[in-house]
Amino acid sequence: NFPAGKPELIAAATENASGITISAVEAMVSDSDPAQVVQTFADRWADSLEANGFSAGCPIVAAALGRQEAPEAADAAGAAFARWVEVVTRLVADSGIDPEAAEELATTIVATVEGAVIMSMAECSAEPLRRAGRGLASLVRARMASQPR
Repeated sequence: NFPAGKPELIAAATENASGITISAVEAMVSDSDPAQVVQTFADRWADSLEANGFSAGCPIVAAALGRQEAPEAADAAGAAFARWVEVVTRLVADSGIDPEAAEELATTIVATVEGAVIMSMAECSAEPLRRAGRGLASLVRARMASQPR
């Protein structure tokens, strides 16, 4: 039941989509190599976009962009992005990257993947996402290598 109508429904769908994404990332986190997790996540997004003919991107971005029509959904999108950053921060911090640098890197990863999803949809090509995944994996490896042991 959604007494507040469409905006409440969109907010609930946004929260659900966020939970699914977090579960997928956490399932990949069992791989101890954060660079590989980032690459795999981007590749899975690219595969998904190719499979749906670039017709369905990230529902969290859609909710964020619809603030005028559904502010509750945009708020849910903001919370979703924050949770994603938390999950990725833990992933990279567990690899030995200091917590402040880990949060910065996690924000870069989430923002880059989301931007690459949008670019891939606009271009009807998975290449922006695949390139972003490779670039982010290289960035994670470089950051890990630069950490004092």
